Amino acid sequence: MLPIEHIRKNVFDMSQAAFAEVAGVSQPTVSRWEKGEWEPNRDDLERIRRAAITAGKAWKDSMFFEAPDGERQRSVPRSRRRNGRTKSRAA
Repeated sequence: MLPIEHIRKNVFDMSQAAFAEVAGVSQPTVSRWEKGEWEPNRDDLERIRRAAITAGKAWKDSMFFEAPDGERQRSVPRSRRRNGRTKSRAA
């Protein structure tokens, strides 16, 4: 499980669609983050962080980068990582 999926499921306890609203992105973008196809950009991470703190969730910024205790983090090849909102798509 990638850290962003852990945050959605275990910190926010939300569906991808609800989490997408928190992050200010679409549900397919959240799905791509969780598959390791794209990575959230700095603004996305800040919105997620701010929402967690505002909601009184237990929060550590390191959750964005560390695999949760007891869970294996999937390895994503560097060549597949990209930010879906800044890359243009081929027609």
